[in-house]
Amino acid sequence: MPELSLVAEVAGEIVGYILFTRAVIRQEVREHETLVLAPVVVAPDFQRKGIGGGSLKKQPLGFKSVLLLGAPNLSSVWLPVGRNVRDCDRLRIASR
Repeated sequence: MPELSLVAEVAGEIVGYILFTRAVIRQEVREHETLVLAPVVVAPDFQRKGIGGGSLKKQPLGFKSVLLLGAPNLSSVWLPVGRNVRDCDRLRIASR
């Protein structure tokens, strides 16, 4: 599946990187196209300056959901950028 990666630059230097990968959620007879997000990386000297959150606001058009891979505490990244965070276990979403 094709990936979509975005970089954040400051003065011509790459200081951040995020990778979205297309995925499909299958629910009985329906399919829902989504994105999976991992990783979100920001250089240490540029962390906590809005670079990661700013990159997340650039979610590709046409996708209604993004699954965030990582530790549960990483979901706090979504809240400041206006995302609705739900646990995949509660939604019964699992990978195979």
